[in-house]
Amino acid sequence: FGSSHSGSRFKPAPPQINVAKNTPRTGFARFEFGSQGMVMWTSALLLACLVPGTLSWSVGRAWQVNCPMDYDVPWDGGKPSPLHINSVANFLEPVVQDRWWTEPRVEQYFSPDNPKSWKIAPSKIAGCGVFATQKIAKGSRIGIVWVKDPRAKDAGPFANLLPRHFTPWFGRAVNHCNMPDTHLEEDDQGAVYTVASRDIEEGEEVTGDYNEAARQFPALVKPAPAGWTC
Repeated sequence: FGSSHSGSRFKPAPPQINVAKNTPRTGFARFEFGSQGMVMWTSALLLACLVPGTLSWSVGRAWQVNCPMDYDVPWDGGKPSPLHINSVANFLEPVVQDRWWTEPRVEQYFSPDNPKSWKIAPSKIAGCGVFATQKIAKGSRIGIVWVKDPRAKDAGPFANLLPRHFTPWFGRAVNHCNMPDTHLEEDDQGAVYTVASRDIEEGEEVTGDYNEAARQFPALVKPAPAGWTC
């Protein structure tokens, strides 16, 4: 992952972890660690946060046996809470998993008991995906992809160096498609949503264009690798 910013303040792209596409036979990925930046490149929108001074890594399209996977949300102290939510393998990887999402923070944004227009299910594109459980009208917000760290409001010019927090219940589950049915929109609080670009029928997979997302958020998003289609 290389920052697309221009100007002398930015160094060349840091080394990164290249994760080979998992095989159905093993389900394992290969990690190669870097040292200059942290990259979140996942099969859910390839959305990435760059935090200088940490490691770099990327995650390719995942094959997984269980879909969805269970995430036992922790309390603030790290112990498991009673709250369980559906998630995907990319979020549950130890090197990826964002422990910022404690039980109180999840409940601030999401309740698994509330009605929603989508579900996580096996995808023909790659691993798990997001599917409409009812007709979703054009322009509807479907799910939150990431939220801005609350500390950003007090960080002044350094606000963009703080990580975005990808939601464990949605943010890493949307697959890439070069003919997507959704796009990304950001609200005034820095939360980014997947929004329907057209009417999506019940049973259709919700997809996004990683390349379009990279143009929207060049400091955060890396384009899809060549050959990724749907």
